[in-house]
Amino acid sequence: MKFILTLLSVASGVACVTYGISPRNGQPLPDLLYATIDDLQSGLAAGTFTSVDLVNAYVARINEVNPILHAVIETNPDAIPIAASLDAERAHGSFRGNLHGIPICIKDNIATLDKMNNTAGSFALLGAIPPSDSTVAAKLRAAGAIIIGKCNLSQWANYRSSNSTNGWTSRGGQTMGAYYPMQDPSGSSSGPGVVSSIGLAAAASVGLTSRYLVVPISQTQDTIGPLTRTMKDAAYILSVIAGKDSHDNYTSAIPFDSVPDYAAACNSKGLQGAKIGIPRNAITASATNGPEIRAFNASISVFERMGATVVDNTDFPDLAGYYTTASVVGADFVADVANYFNEMTTNPNGIKNIQQLINFTETYVPEDYVPILGALEKYDLDALIIPSSMAPGYAAIAGYPIITVPLGYYPASTNVTHNSRGTLVSLGPNFPFGLSFFGRRFSEAALVKYACAFEAGTNYRQLQHPYIIPNIQLVDVM
Repeated sequence: MKFILTLLSVASGVACVTYGISPRNGQPLPDLLYATIDDLQSGLAAGTFTSVDLVNAYVARINEVNPILHAVIETNPDAIPIAASLDAERAHGSFRGNLHGIPICIKDNIATLDKMNNTAGSFALLGAIPPSDSTVAAKLRAAGAIIIGKCNLSQWANYRSSNSTNGWTSRGGQTMGAYYPMQDPSGSSSGPGVVSSIGLAAAASVGLTSRYLVVPISQTQDTIGPLTRTMKDAAYILSVIAGKDSHDNYTSAIPFDSVPDYAAACNSKGLQGAKIGIPRNAITASATNGPEIRAFNASISVFERMGATVVDNTDFPDLAGYYTTASVVGADFVADVANYFNEMTTNPNGIKNIQQLINFTETYVPEDYVPILGALEKYDLDALIIPSSMAPGYAAIAGYPIITVPLGYYPASTNVTHNSRGTLVSLGPNFPFGLSFFGRRFSEAALVKYACAFEAGTNYRQLQHPYIIPNIQLVDVM
């Protein structure tokens, strides 16, 4: 089942680490593994490099590792001229905001009216032309972001069949995680996670961001949010893509007309005075997840040290009820996918309903087909926390926001475990895991504040690096 429809990935990072000297002004260049949006904007403003340089570097980095990781399905052939036009705007004193001239890769189910496809990883949508950009893509472009490519995913957002494989699509092949060879990349936002180097994730409330012209699964659960390496970068993007849209009725519930500046909430003291609950009945220990559970329990003292009150055993009052939504999602998918196909101005495969999609998937050879949250109110909490591997379903079903930050890594002594097909490593040494925050609908500003503080107070991302890292840097393309 698909819970978070899509995430975005931005080429961004954790700390101001440098690599090489700019031939333009002699200033240090940011290491692209770590560079944040603020780092990139500082360099662009100083003339240390240009957006064209950034596009060249990021595309080269994609090409360097994509034959192994299969994280990107296609790149934008117009990215360079778009970057050049944004450089020209900057040179003439025009600045659109924090995303001006920043390369971003979006998931291959967010429609763009350009030379790229939007297929959810399926040949069924190859060549289909939407009537316009999706609302999210249009907002990103208006903010000055450069959409440099489409990321791979789990085909149809892991709703292709009852035994789909995380990160596999017929178009893009098998995405692999970057922390261990053949690592299961999870899903459905497999490619974006790898592109942002297994970054932290932020998914918004159902209704905070428009889903217009995003390949649908469930109108009651589909959500778009940013996936980046730092909370502040995620906050920058969320402020751009959030807001009401007449094409998506769910956004009419947004209780504000002006989108908050989510990045303004990022500071190290954000947990002071917060009341955080732990729904223990949603946390299940297994024979293999001991390191994740132990790290989660150890984080309680971190929250308390940073000024939060932690209330344990704030259990979900009707946990069993959260597992009865498959029929709802299935009904949504039947109706929503038909509506999406009917929006296309060009539909080369003539697919108009779910049965025609099933027939195409099963017969087209390249497809390779092989047949909660009442605890917040009950305990008067500001947020709930849970290990990230157990988190997505609860938030998606409730339509509540969820933000995930790094918490740690499995030890080097972890036994390697493969999935049932033997095609991916489902658990192994140095696998990352996270901690997820839940909140009430439209409480993203508060969750961003809590997550930013936890990130600043722990810096767990620095404990381990991916086993495969692109070597190409800005200095190599300038």
